[in-house]
Amino acid sequence: MCQIRLKAAVRKFLAAINGTVAPPTLALYRHYLERFVDSLGDVRCSSVTPAAVMAWSCKYHPAGCVRRLFRWLTVDARELVVNPLDGMRSTRNGSRMRILSRREVDRLLRAARRPFRTFLLALVETIARPREMRAVCWGHIRTAGTADWTAQDLRAGKCYFQLVRFKGQELRRDRLALRTIPISPRLGRLLLRLAIASRNVADVIFSNSRCRPWTWNAVRCQFRRLRVRAGIGVDVNGENAVAYSVRHTSATDAVGAGVKGLVLAELMGHSDVRMTQRYVHLRPDHLIEAMGRIAEWKSGRARKIDLPGSRRKRPE
Repeated sequence: MCQIRLKAAVRKFLAAINGTVAPPTLALYRHYLERFVDSLGDVRCSSVTPAAVMAWSCKYHPAGCVRRLFRWLTVDARELVVNPLDGMRSTRNGSRMRILSRREVDRLLRAARRPFRTFLLALVETIARPREMRAVCWGHIRTAGTADWTAQDLRAGKCYFQLVRFKGQELRRDRLALRTIPISPRLGRLLLRLAIASRNVADVIFSNSRCRPWTWNAVRCQFRRLRVRAGIGVDVNGENAVAYSVRHTSATDAVGAGVKGLVLAELMGHSDVRMTQRYVHLRPDHLIEAMGRIAEWKSGRARKIDLPGSRRKRPE
């Protein structure tokens, strides 16, 4: 019972969760667990130690995938009597804080190759998750609740993407609610140019040069090369610019434009406004502008004092 080896355990685990998790989640498990097997070799599962896992990776997602595998082997599959990773120190999920300046966003767009530039522009314009933009099809475009959209609707910003399945859906009170992603006029003009090549409702809108959907790993690799071409390094906190940095940046810009609270949460697809606060990092110019409005209000208040006919008198 305790002699199952790591490669067979991974194969059984992936087959067991297939259909119970979203395809991107299944691909993430497969990616990390196959790398874990390549690193440790086809050893017995009972011989894996927490130190071996932490030596392989101490990051949140890779270590979490391995912990989930061994929990399934012990509790669900009963392949192990004792979980060898019991008592393993949990890893913390790092929070992204990188906000791109407008100049950095422009440099990224200029340095990107055409297929990836369209995907990157969609991230900038929609505040959507990269996973959502990788999956949107032509059949997801709606206007006024129907799929009968026109070129004028796209140019005028009257269209939106409507997704039936999306991240965080199970956390919503209304689990039948749909994910609505508005399409800006700028993005609408881009979609019209892309629609010349394809309008099949089942075709993915944003694809690579081989007309295949972008994968999570492909986006990661594209950003790694794009940072070099654009000359964008790490910030003062040592954090690189990644696809999710665009989402954080767009959310912060939306707050600067006056979008707040529940509206911003719906735009980002969050079930709780508190989650949205993790994505908003006010820029210094936002604070300077706010202080300017306070100073302007104070100066206007001061001008009203001691004016003829004013009831407000300066205190003695």
